[in-house]
Amino acid sequence: MYFGVTYRFSSRCSEISADRSVSRSGPNLERVNHRSGNTRTARVRSTGLCSGRAAALLSTLVAVVFTVAAPPVFAGEDADAILDRAETSMFPEKSIMTFEMETTRPGRSDSRLVFESKYRRGTGSLMEITEPSRSRGTRFLHLDDDLWTYNPDRGEGPIRLSPRDSFQGSTFSNRDVTDQQFSHHYAPEIVGRETLDHPWEGQVETIVLEAPADDPDAAYGSITMWVREGDHLPLRIDYESRSGVLFRRMIIGEFEERAGSVRPTKMEMRALDEADAVSTVTITSLEVPDSLSDRHFTERALTR
Repeated sequence: MYFGVTYRFSSRCSEISADRSVSRSGPNLERVNHRSGNTRTARVRSTGLCSGRAAALLSTLVAVVFTVAAPPVFAGEDADAILDRAETSMFPEKSIMTFEMETTRPGRSDSRLVFESKYRRGTGSLMEITEPSRSRGTRFLHLDDDLWTYNPDRGEGPIRLSPRDSFQGSTFSNRDVTDQQFSHHYAPEIVGRETLDHPWEGQVETIVLEAPADDPDAAYGSITMWVREGDHLPLRIDYESRSGVLFRRMIIGEFEERAGSVRPTKMEMRALDEADAVSTVTITSLEVPDSLSDRHFTERALTR
């Protein structure tokens, strides 16, 4: 959230004006806020020779303009810590979860899948489809940055998956579903504060994180995340391709007390490059166990 401000000093020697904000690019100073499209400028125009006293006053006013109008400094706020809080609210350090995924696309039949999932942060995840019956028993393993699927009915071994491909025909990528730790692949920084118009939560004050990929295996070129002020719960994530095209948006919400903490129970991923294509994940149960054995995250567990 940026603060509008106007200061003006004029005499025979100089005039200074500012509107919205400033940056340092020469006699006409300009910064573009790429998120909102607003251009905020400050101009210094000389109209004559200044006396020493006037010059000192001018310098003081310039300092005031730059101090008041510039974007806030986020002292004491750590982007990595905020991202960590956001992702652990969605997916605790360890979890056993049941969730439903429904996908709607124009011209196609709606699909509904139910999964059971085991997840341990820093290790990986093992998921299994329990509904519908035709897909029951299909499993997915994420381990050491590798993604695998196994269908016991096909009579063949595990198949390796691309992290960027669609997960089971949904608008989520394979990595979106199987690897729930953004901090493994993206380097966040705080870029501002905004009032977010959230479709389920209403008007919410947020901190905005931008996180370009720092891992060649990341599913996206960068992500932008809006987290709620105070508790850092995630509300929205925008996903950009490596060429900089915004093509997916996830809305997160319907918060409830789960496993000792307030957590989102609904995540809606919309494909922005495909009209009316949307997948919705609803978490129906979540347990945080005391421990999860290594045996859950092995090829043997995948192909049992």
